[in-house]
Amino acid sequence: MNNLIECQQVSYHYNSGKIKTPVLEALNLSISSGESIAILGQSGCGKSTLLNLLGGMSQPSKGKVHLNGTNLGQLSEDKITELRAQHLGFVYQFHHLLKDFSALDNVAMPLLIRGDDKQVALTSAGELLSKVGLQDRLDHRPA
Repeated sequence: MNNLIECQQVSYHYNSGKIKTPVLEALNLSISSGESIAILGQSGCGKSTLLNLLGGMSQPSKGKVHLNGTNLGQLSEDKITELRAQHLGFVYQFHHLLKDFSALDNVAMPLLIRGDDKQVALTSAGELLSKVGLQDRLDHRPA
């Protein structure tokens, strides 16, 4: 398997004036293509910070984050955005689904926005929903 995401000695701290608050210290992490992981922990322990680093939405204070072998710290914001659009997806705690769209259409929407062919996007969305056990709810709308 290839490493899809890799962190090498990643540290992150918040600055509040002269005070540095460490959140992550010397984190090493490898996630292979096709691997599923869960990030668990108490509120405030750095889970969201880690996800922001993995998605290139924040840069580490120290260390390197690689996506598909590319060091995110060496890319422009535009390149990181492009890479994120092509290779990553986030499911946030509070969804933001379009209430008038079906599950299939909600999942297909980001693919259409990035320029995928409509039929390809709908097929991919259906496959993704099937992977998470929602194949019987493609036409359902958010509650």
